[in-house]
Amino acid sequence: MRVSVSANGEHDQRLLWQAFRAELLRFVRKRVGEESLAEDIVHDVLIKAFSHRDELKDGSRLRAWLYQITRNALVDHYRAHKPLEPLPADREEQAESDVRAEAELAQCLRPLMGKLPEKYREALLTTLETGMTQRQYASRQGLSISGAKSRVQRGRTMLRDALVQCCRIEMNQRGEVLYHDAGEKCRCH
Repeated sequence: MRVSVSANGEHDQRLLWQAFRAELLRFVRKRVGEESLAEDIVHDVLIKAFSHRDELKDGSRLRAWLYQITRNALVDHYRAHKPLEPLPADREEQAESDVRAEAELAQCLRPLMGKLPEKYREALLTTLETGMTQRQYASRQGLSISGAKSRVQRGRTMLRDALVQCCRIEMNQRGEVLYHDAGEKCRCH
């Protein structure tokens, strides 16, 4: 269907919107399967399109513009309605084990953090424990933002290096701790 917006009056525009409504409804119905849900999504799309119609610069692109809004609405719908499935029992046990390993490892961090040079320790502790942003920290300390970020990053690097020297750590691809073992020379406990 080739359509362009013309100035032929309100009746023509109403017919145009109705034609697109039927076309979009078929498009959405194929993707969601439920008639009432498809109706709701298309209704929302048309309201959004109508309220933002002044943003469409080229009337000959109306159809593509409406489909883009519709695809975005479908993505939003699927993001909001992801099915939640309970974790299998073995995954629950693994998750509990991961939490325990991270908690035990976190106990090692405080003593190791105490060994960091003062400016890095203070930057790291302030941003981690208070939730202060690095920008806020920079302002409070009279530092540039890059200076504050540098201190926090160097503190993290020093802490990670100290932890790796002290303990044997295995992590998955997402950086989650899978296993750790404090070495004999480790004094983090």
